[in-house]
Amino acid sequence: RDHGRRVDAGHYLPKSSNRGVEFKDTNVHAQCGRCNCFMEGNRLRYREEIIRRYGLKHEEKLHIFGKMASKRSASMFLAMADEYKRIAEQIAKAKGIEI
Repeated sequence: RDHGRRVDAGHYLPKSSNRGVEFKDTNVHAQCGRCNCFMEGNRLRYREEIIRRYGLKHEEKLHIFGKMASKRSASMFLAMADEYKRIAEQIAKAKGIEI
């Protein structure tokens, strides 16, 4: 078993058929490799956790937005990278970690 040894970016709604939420931070969370790869995302448990964290209405919206077309551009990815770098720096600072 690889619980705790390998962490994947687990998608609640599969990115292959839900391009509109592929990069939505409330659709992607740390997930062990076993659940993500061999248990097809452990969807029932994942759904329960999405609802616990964000509420049923948000979970329903993920399904709606997942089916919407998502335009991608280099500038979109650069903006996302900048935003997540900023977030990582805030977390590191709060925890006293140098990155």
